[in-house]
Amino acid sequence: MQDDSLDFTVKGELVIDNPDVSSDLTCGTAYDIEVTRHGRVNAVNILYATDGATYSNSIATGLTFASDAATQLTHPSWSCPETPIATTYKIMAEDDNYEKSGANGCFIETADFSNLGALTITAPTIADTWRTTETHLISWNVAHGNIS
Repeated sequence: MQDDSLDFTVKGELVIDNPDVSSDLTCGTAYDIEVTRHGRVNAVNILYATDGATYSNSIATGLTFASDAATQLTHPSWSCPETPIATTYKIMAEDDNYEKSGANGCFIETADFSNLGALTITAPTIADTWRTTETHLISWNVAHGNIS
């Protein structure tokens, strides 16, 4: 007995190993983005969303794995943007040949994360010695982001 099946698509699976977004990312800090593939995925696109849904910001496209046997690739030195300040950033990796379309495609998204600003302490300096009975001002500069 023989019967033909209906058309179907075999797709791979992707995992974003880094950055770890369980703690928020700091603006201006470089993060390596590491993606692991399972199955037949030849190249990936990496994008990010500031609203948790619209991936209109490209980090890299058409990144290929080093060989057919390689399962992991790294895109080095992506800097978390300073604006807009939001709690709904997400990173997505998608199969370059089977891109995300609604719920279809071969893709993976991170959980939501925030982009945090960064400060540079200007006082005290390492050379300062303060006694417990003295009063001093602590000062800083905003190094990245928008800190109030």
